[in-house]
Amino acid sequence: DGSKKAMFQAELESKIRMVGIKILPNEEIDSHLNAPFFYLQVDAFEPKPDYYVYSIRLTLIELVSLPRANAKVWAGTYDCKFSVYMS
Repeated sequence: DGSKKAMFQAELESKIRMVGIKILPNEEIDSHLNAPFFYLQVDAFEPKPDYYVYSIRLTLIELVSLPRANAKVWAGTYDCKFSVYMS
């Protein structure tokens, strides 16, 4: 449901800001193209009424150098996954 998704997103963004991580608005992203960033993926479902399961994955994406190939590529350098069950 759209309202639950918006509430959950607002709550997550609030908690992320509380630990000092800046969330850029879409219009600012282009000015930070070479900066590392976090990718947060949240999947949620309600297997039965009033029981929610959240699968959360946080990945740090950084520009890394590949000296033998003389190339730079974006790569996940840290990955954390967990699940939360709530009723």
